[in-house]
Amino acid sequence: MKYTAKVVEETIRLANIAPMAHRVALRDVEYRGYTIPKGWKVIVWIRSLHVDPAYYDNPLSFNPDRWDVFGGGERICAGNMLARLQLTIMLHHLSCGYKWELLNPDAGVVYLPHPRPTNGAAMSFSKL
Repeated sequence: MKYTAKVVEETIRLANIAPMAHRVALRDVEYRGYTIPKGWKVIVWIRSLHVDPAYYDNPLSFNPDRWDVFGGGERICAGNMLARLQLTIMLHHLSCGYKWELLNPDAGVVYLPHPRPTNGAAMSFSKL
């Protein structure tokens, strides 16, 4: 189950349906020559963090040995445990009970406004 948990985390990192988080600056912050005053509302584009080569080697490749997807602290995603549980159960049933076949192996991915296949990624699942 440890590897399944890593697969779930990496899936969420690459296919995060909430691409941004809203925060409030707790103090004045200098960023790239600009001052963000205390109290200003800031939007963090989480997607950019999840695909930044400064944080992940080869960030668009699927690698279950790395992940950080739900944020933390008092503003952690309220549905994080439910999302993990749902993905784990789905992966269990699909991997134990079905043969998988990707019908369009050349399908690319578009990431905005949310991750999705460029020209469809039709799958065939055959019950074992």
